[in-house]
Amino acid sequence: MKILLGADTYGFHLKEAVKQYLLNQELEVEDVGISDRLTETPYYHIASEVAKRVGSNQEYRGILVCGTGMGMAIIANKHPNVYAAVCESIYAAQKSRSINNSNILTLGGLITTPQVA
Repeated sequence: MKILLGADTYGFHLKEAVKQYLLNQELEVEDVGISDRLTETPYYHIASEVAKRVGSNQEYRGILVCGTGMGMAIIANKHPNVYAAVCESIYAAQKSRSINNSNILTLGGLITTPQVA
């Protein structure tokens, strides 16, 4: 399984923390962007890129981070075979996967701490 990561400016720092955690767990990770805090790629471009790839390959999962996680989830869920869930707790993330078969986790960089993420 490969995990695709993406974030906008508001989610950049949390994405970087999540990426480091996943790499420390020796998981296969691909960072779709943004590559620095100053990049101004709109959240919907990043969300669409990750969602297209996750929706077309069952071996992929995604993690998207914006300010609240909601914008990324709205855009991602417009793509076929994508089930994106905004999660603000470990319990919600576990249930979104086990009950709803979510394949993209969206997080809020302004809401979620790196420890919870």
